[in-house]
Amino acid sequence: MENSKEKQNAGGRPALGNSKKQFYVTASFTKDEHEELVNKAEVANVKLAVLVSKLAIKGKVIPRYSVEEKEIIKGIVALNNNLNQLAKNLNYFVNNFNQKEVNKQVIRIDELLDTIDNILK
Repeated sequence: MENSKEKQNAGGRPALGNSKKQFYVTASFTKDEHEELVNKAEVANVKLAVLVSKLAIKGKVIPRYSVEEKEIIKGIVALNNNLNQLAKNLNYFVNNFNQKEVNKQVIRIDELLDTIDNILK
C-alpha cells in the first residue's frame, strides 16, 4: 500500500523541506523609514518583504539588475539584432551576387542621374 501512495504522489512540485518559511515577524517603521525601504526595494528590484528579510539575515541585498543595467542590456540586445540582420543581408548578397545585374543597375542609375541633371539645367 505504501508503494502505491508514493506512486500517486510522485508528481507535482517537490517539497520545500527546510527552506519553507514557517515564522513571521511583525516590524514597525516610521513613514520615512518605510519610504526608504520601499525605495531600496525598488532599486534592488525585489519585493519589500524579501528586502527586509535579507537585510535582517545577511545585512545586505544584492540587486538582480539596476534600471541602468537593464537599459544597457536592452541596448546590447538591439545591437545584436541589428548585427544579425546585417550579417544575414551580407550573406544573401554574397551568395546571390550577379555582376551583370549590378552593372545594369549602375548604368540605369547613371542614366537617371543624367536625366535629373538635364532637368535641373
